[in-house]
Amino acid sequence: ICNMLINLNNLYNETNRQKEGLNFILEAIEIAKEIENYGSQVTALLSASTTYQDYYHDYQKAVDYSDQALKIAEFIGSSYYIMGCHRHLAASYANLGKARLSEKHALTALNMTDSTDYNTRIAMYSILIQDYIDLNEKEKAKFTLDTLYDLMLKNSDATLLSSLADMETKYETDKKDLEISSLSAKKQFFIMMTLSCIIIIILLIATLLLLQRYQRQKQLRMKEHLAKLENEKQLIATQSVLKGEDAERERLSRELHDGLGGLLTIVKLDLGTLRQSVNTQFNEIDSTIALMDQSIEEMRRMSHSLMPESLHHFGLKSTLEDFCRKNTLIHFHFFGEERRFEQNIEINFYRIGCELINNALKHANATQINVQLITSSTKLSLTVQDNGKGFDIQKIKQGLATVRARADMLNATLNIFSNPTHGSEIIVDLELPPLS
Repeated sequence: ICNMLINLNNLYNETNRQKEGLNFILEAIEIAKEIENYGSQVTALLSASTTYQDYYHDYQKAVDYSDQALKIAEFIGSSYYIMGCHRHLAASYANLGKARLSEKHALTALNMTDSTDYNTRIAMYSILIQDYIDLNEKEKAKFTLDTLYDLMLKNSDATLLSSLADMETKYETDKKDLEISSLSAKKQFFIMMTLSCIIIIILLIATLLLLQRYQRQKQLRMKEHLAKLENEKQLIATQSVLKGEDAERERLSRELHDGLGGLLTIVKLDLGTLRQSVNTQFNEIDSTIALMDQSIEEMRRMSHSLMPESLHHFGLKSTLEDFCRKNTLIHFHFFGEERRFEQNIEINFYRIGCELINNALKHANATQINVQLITSSTKLSLTVQDNGKGFDIQKIKQGLATVRARADMLNATLNIFSNPTHGSEIIVDLELPPLS
């Protein structure tokens, strides 16, 4: 039955009805397995391999069926069947593009083939030539081609000679294809090298540009740092001058009050005693005493102007309020809880307030000046607002430059708002550390 099914498969293959014939061969395989007819089983498996390879071009299935047949052939020890299995495997692997495996099975089949089996030998040599071309082993391909050529000459078969010519043509064509592929690979290599060089050059240029930019930024930062140091140097110098000025004012105020003031008071008392001890009226003595009173009052005014004594005793709020009371154009407003601050803060805020008030009176021709002092646990704020003629903020005058220097010395914020028709408003804010 197995042989009949195999013959039916061959018949259908010859009439180009391989799909229908495959059903017979698959049935033959199953029957051969059941009856354990190993020879028929190998034959059926190799027929199925041929169908999948030649008709369906499913070379992997062809390999699978040939592998099954080879195992059975090796089990029964039939060299004929083993050689046939290797022959099928060589062809299938060649079609799969696995040239090395194809070479292995083709050489095995050649070694097992009888010297008179020209068809098998020619088929295996043909497969080997194709394998060596695919593997780019030109010497082996040429040697195999020469061997095949000698074999065909010995056989004196015109058909074989024609096949040999076709094989040689194919070899030359494949050889040229290999050379073209080699040239194409070289061309691609040179293109890749050129592109790599271009990329490296671009990276180098980019690196140089980045370094140049970094150096430029470094120089700018250095210039900014030098300018900052210069500003700090000028600020320190200005602070030193202001501190020295305040210290000198305090010293002069003390000297006037304690020294000259005391002497003038003693002279006044002595003149008063002298006048009482003389019964007659001395107009000159009365005039002298009056002049002494004026001198003492002027000395007190000068002493207060240099450094108000009340600033030490009563603090910023009272002293600044007392200064504002001297002129009816000035209105003082206080918000917050009255408290004392560091001597340096009180002196500078008092001087800033006096400077801004005097500027408003002398330069802005103001008819109304509002002075506002706000204190809290974390902030001290002084605002001087007037209705004068205002000024150009960009052109900082000496008075305002001194105000700015005092604010900078305290790390206070100075905000200046001015309009030629609406007067000016200057705010000094100082952040204070929280009360412990």
